[in-house]
Amino acid sequence: TEDTMISDSAHADLVPVPPDAKTPTTQSADSDFGGKRLKALTLLGNVHGISMLKAADQSTLRHGEIWGSKLTYDADSGRATIPGPGHLLTENHKPAGAAQPVANQSALGSNFGDLVMQWQKSLVYDPNDRKVVFDGNVDAWFQQDVKDAGIMKLKSQSITAFLEPATTTRPATTAQATPAMQLSHITANGSADTPLNFTAKTLDFNADNIDYDPKTDLMTAHGTDLQPAELHDEDGSKRTFKELIFNVKSQIVESATGLKGDLRK
Repeated sequence: TEDTMISDSAHADLVPVPPDAKTPTTQSADSDFGGKRLKALTLLGNVHGISMLKAADQSTLRHGEIWGSKLTYDADSGRATIPGPGHLLTENHKPAGAAQPVANQSALGSNFGDLVMQWQKSLVYDPNDRKVVFDGNVDAWFQQDVKDAGIMKLKSQSITAFLEPATTTRPATTAQATPAMQLSHITANGSADTPLNFTAKTLDFNADNIDYDPKTDLMTAHGTDLQPAELHDEDGSKRTFKELIFNVKSQIVESATGLKGDLRK
């Protein structure tokens, strides 16, 4: 993978390295600066990160880009923050001729495709908590890498991606390093005033919160007594529900409980 990070300016905080000190697992041993090591990094102005992984035939397997006006990074904890509006895009494609993918091979489990997100308040990545939090009027669009796939859209107040150590077949080594992470599950929440909204080719609903499990490709939506979830039908009618389970990969509603109402606009 080739990674690049650029900005208008950068400020690096350096500290002396004690002779017997071990390098934190969040940074490599070659990150020393003349006997000092990086403690914190601040990037300001037109922050733009790019990550690219290509196959042997030079086709794109994974491509990610992120933008913001400021980024802070703590080298000891590995915590990175964009304290303000920003957006990102990711492409995740199955290698040509590859067998049927298994869960967690892409950003959305076995779903390969293009993801675009934007937020207004902040993005926080904390490897110790194993999560990435997007906050403030978060919009997300995802389109699967399949023929005639429609765009799935999610508007929410916040989205949290929970991570877990990735499975690997590589032999263990004695070197201490930060383990590769993969997606565990995703949650999204509306606000007290505005429920989240999800739309797909065959579905449109408002809900208090959703949870997506990449291992099963199932997204579960919930309402509350104070803010019932609403299912919007193509004919203009709407119904409320307690819980709805949607298969993101097959684009099929697998179950819905507590359905009530059939109100015409």
